[in-house]
Amino acid sequence: MPDSTISVISMPLAPNSPAPKVFDDILALYHELMSADDESITFAGDSSGGNIILSVVLAALSGSSNGAKSRAPDSILLVSPAVDLRPMDAKNAELAAVQKRDPVLVIPTSNKGAAKWVGDWDAADPRVTPVNAELGLLAERGVKVYGVTGGNDIRTPEALRFRDLCVKHDVQGEWLDWGGQMHCFPLAWMYGIRESKEGKEWILRVLA
Repeated sequence: MPDSTISVISMPLAPNSPAPKVFDDILALYHELMSADDESITFAGDSSGGNIILSVVLAALSGSSNGAKSRAPDSILLVSPAVDLRPMDAKNAELAAVQKRDPVLVIPTSNKGAAKWVGDWDAADPRVTPVNAELGLLAERGVKVYGVTGGNDIRTPEALRFRDLCVKHDVQGEWLDWGGQMHCFPLAWMYGIRESKEGKEWILRVLA
């Protein structure tokens, strides 16, 4: 994509900067970025970054930012996104089975990290659990959603439920769900891992 410009934004981090403290500032940045009317814009994020960009786009489209209707991006790319920050139940049979195969994440640590970002908000708030947001807004505004998930990732079951909700709400896009792959596996392409390189190439194809 020779005509593309990639901007990497360093988000504020919890626990010093939890969502209740910085969400409005991130929304303000979103509106600033969307002021370039002549550009096609894709927001992309992996893991917690996927959570933030999805939550912010949905909040902006809902008019929750000072009641103003925002311009929508062309698409959203989510790599192993955390779309539900309510505490995961380690006794859940599906999650317990995936955790045994997950080489990167464990449920207790993931829950602690999520709680630090949620802060004093309700964990079901769509600003931190975007699976609870009005997903039909994405279809109404023509925002495509692309997603990548791996079978050996405790965040994948919730991401696949989100994918299914996108289908239910007629949100356009594509998803790559690759069994046996770890959290954010396309990001390991530089190590020469075949699946990671193919995951990266899939991302480049759908965004082209």
